Amino acid sequence: MSAERKEQQPVSPVAGCLARIVWMMGGLFGSFMTAVAIWRYGKSSLSWLDGFYWGILLLALAARYAEIVWFEPVAAADRKALLASLARALLVFVPVAVAVWGAAHFLAS
Repeated sequence: MSAERKEQQPVSPVAGCLARIVWMMGGLFGSFMTAVAIWRYGKSSLSWLDGFYWGILLLALAARYAEIVWFEPVAAADRKALLASLARALLVFVPVAVAVWGAAHFLAS
């Protein structure tokens, strides 16, 4: 029994919570605020704000992937989140991110 416990390294709940905060709050809020900055201060052409916007979104998706793979989150219905949930999130997340980015550039011109 002690050999089984040594094989399974416990994951810190703080690290899993941090990954969830990064992907849910930091990614969404940061990308929204960057889109507002593109709208207010950007031009219709590409700038460093665009790279920052997509960097935040990539960081959020990487945090979601890390949460699913390494921190084994439990969904509200007590089912473990699988990589299929990441694929479903991507099907919504990416088109919405592109639409928000496009709208910010359209409104900036």
